[in-house]
Amino acid sequence: MNNKPIRLAVALFPVMLFLFLSALPGALAQVKIELGRPYANIEDFSAIRFNAHTDYYEICSLDRTIIPVLIKNNNNFPDTFAFNVDNEYASLPLKSAVLKSGKSAILPLIVNPPIEKEGNTTIILDIITTKEALKRSVIIKTNIKKCYLFGLEISKEKDEICGCSYGMYDLELQNNGEHDIFTFVLDAPGWVNSTLENNTIMLGRGEKREIVLAANPPCDEKGTFDIRAEAVSGKSDMSIGDELELSVLPQKECYNTVISADDTAIDYFGRNIPILIKNKGVKDADYSLTAEGIDWYSLSQAYFSLKHNEDKTINLALYPDEGVAEGDYNLDIIAETGSQEFRESITIKLKRKSAFFERVRFYLNYVKYYIGLGIVLLGIVLFFAVLAKKRGKGRKAKQETKTKKGRMLVWYLAILALILIILFAIFKYGLYLDKVKGFISALSADYILPYKAYFIYSASGIGILIIALLIIHSLRKREGKRKPKGEEAESMEDKTEKKKEASKRGEEFRERFMEVKRVSKKTEEENSFAVVKYAYPALVACLFLAVISYAIYMFFGRSIYTRFGYVFDFIKAYYIYLIIAAAALLLLLFVVYLATRGAKKNKKKKKTGKARRIIIITIWLIVLSGVVYSFVYYNLISYAKDFFAVYYPYILIGIGILTILIMILHFHSRNIK
Repeated sequence: MNNKPIRLAVALFPVMLFLFLSALPGALAQVKIELGRPYANIEDFSAIRFNAHTDYYEICSLDRTIIPVLIKNNNNFPDTFAFNVDNEYASLPLKSAVLKSGKSAILPLIVNPPIEKEGNTTIILDIITTKEALKRSVIIKTNIKKCYLFGLEISKEKDEICGCSYGMYDLELQNNGEHDIFTFVLDAPGWVNSTLENNTIMLGRGEKREIVLAANPPCDEKGTFDIRAEAVSGKSDMSIGDELELSVLPQKECYNTVISADDTAIDYFGRNIPILIKNKGVKDADYSLTAEGIDWYSLSQAYFSLKHNEDKTINLALYPDEGVAEGDYNLDIIAETGSQEFRESITIKLKRKSAFFERVRFYLNYVKYYIGLGIVLLGIVLFFAVLAKKRGKGRKAKQETKTKKGRMLVWYLAILALILIILFAIFKYGLYLDKVKGFISALSADYILPYKAYFIYSASGIGILIIALLIIHSLRKREGKRKPKGEEAESMEDKTEKKKEASKRGEEFRERFMEVKRVSKKTEEENSFAVVKYAYPALVACLFLAVISYAIYMFFGRSIYTRFGYVFDFIKAYYIYLIIAAAALLLLLFVVYLATRGAKKNKKKKKTGKARRIIIITIWLIVLSGVVYSFVYYNLISYAKDFFAVYYPYILIGIGILTILIMILHFHSRNIK
């Protein structure tokens, strides 16, 4: 076996390996690769011009940076070059290219790092030749920065406004990246505008800009609108935006206000009128309240706020001076909220009181405290009178009490007259009036008002004290009725004698009572008259005549109306007053019936005095007809209404005083009996 070729190959292998490795750098050196200066955010690769760049690359996140890679084929033969990049945010527009001998080309390496990418990174670009199958890796060093950190935010996400009103919303554009120029874009209805004079905003690193959106929808606008604001970066074309959902309601649904006030009649002393303002809209409202038509008024509150469905009562004080003429005045109450105005018109009837009532009111106004003091004193006197009545013991004590009560009435009247004389003297001649007023004012300011919060506790204590005194009085009264323990039993003879005396007094009392009853019954029979016999037949006759008249009118209406038209016109014009007159007549007949109902029980009553009764009834009917005619002809109802509207406080006071006097007289009349 010949081993010489094998031995020769083994001996020559190191020499051949050395020659191959020595020739490899020469082959790779035939391909020239250079890196160029980068381009940012361009789409047209033909605009790239190669300028050598030897340093690392500063790249902004979100930027589309183009790094030119120059490849030159220095071989004496054409070759195909394949390209590959190992980074997820780096890409190439082509995977391979053919270069002829001595030709060069620019390979655009696209680097587009995301927003969260930051810091020093390395990109490896692999270039592989096809014929020699040689691979060359190009290391590209980069420093990625967050150049485009900016944000746009609206102060509200949702809001609701009304038509014909303004809604103001703040926007803030913040730039935390590199210096940039932003374009502001607003997508909204035409009635939404911004405070920017133009849509370009220039901001450096860390700067911000406040923008205000103003919404002013039409009065009848209704719906939900999406308002979007965007900021577009001039360097990266990146846009960031925010949205506002705006609901618009018509003006009438937002601010619906109701003003309630009544017509009134006043005198020259003035009066307070309550005005009710209610917010029936869906929005809270701030109000400004005024009045037009007169200048002698004042409001307890002119500016206030009301929530949805909330109401408030405002006092309108009317105080005309003597120079204002009597008559009717139209007053417009105006409530303004925003751009809306609500009105309510009322009529003020100004009427001068008589001099007598003016003096009465003047004196009542100044003596009201003394009147109250007099009522308190009168109550105290009555209280002690009741105690004096109940403290009498035995028959003799009761007789003495009855005698004393007649005398006490004189003393009561004398004390009341003395109090009235003193009050009259004080207010007639001004005796110590100023000092008394000053003392009351000082007392109120120093002691009453500061301790107003303790009034409830004081009143509760006084009430409890009164209840305790009543309980003690009741217990003492019961103890007084009990027999003493050491009292001896009465003898049977004394008891029998007392029973006989009591029986005798009972017989005498029954005889006197029966005598008084016979006398009163006889008097009632003499004075009573049975008009009720004529009342109901008269009513039946009136109804019958009404039916007959209606039938005649239906059959012969035209001829009757032609002859007696003024009668029907009178009935049409004054039917209300005729109804009132008929009601008054029925009321009168009912009263007469109540007064004479006892006459039916006496069947043997003599039918006397018929003519006198008929005459009395006729006179009453004539008087009633005259009153009704006067009210109709002279329009006295309107005057009566005004009279009661102006003088109703005095009428009520008079009724109250009259009631008190009747009760006092009734009480003392019972005591005298």
